[in-house]
Amino acid sequence: LRFVLSQHLNLKEGMTGFLTRSLQFDFYLSRHPEIEREDLMFMDKSDIFRTDIKSKEVKAFVEQRMREQGLVPKKKYMDNVDALYREATENRMQRVMERRNRVVSDYLTRSLHLPETACSVVSDSLPVIRQYAGRNGYQIGLILDGEIIEGSDSQSSADAAE
Repeated sequence: LRFVLSQHLNLKEGMTGFLTRSLQFDFYLSRHPEIEREDLMFMDKSDIFRTDIKSKEVKAFVEQRMREQGLVPKKKYMDNVDALYREATENRMQRVMERRNRVVSDYLTRSLHLPETACSVVSDSLPVIRQYAGRNGYQIGLILDGEIIEGSDSQSSADAAE
């Protein structure tokens, strides 16, 4: 008997926040070329998080970045932000998921002393994440005689019943 924790992420729900952060960091670092991203201090991050991404200055920055990358601007501002930062943001979200999985796995094996062979913690692949519309979280599955028995997402089941 083994169990699997499968992390599911609703990309649409998380994307706006991650895109906003990517733009805020990029904008700040463009204004402070003497600072490397790795060298940012708490005070810098506080300034970054206060950046109004809908200000005229930031919108002009987005337009400039679009031109630099040879992208055709779209009518909706956030579509332009998406075009600039989607790939990097998806990669960042995957790294966050991998880090979460390591933390959960370490907790299970080190704190609860479960053998590594008794459990695994995995994430959906990017193509699956792009299609997933359920709730963020982990789903528990049991592997019994080579067959995976997964618990259902009660929210998804309730949504499907409506």
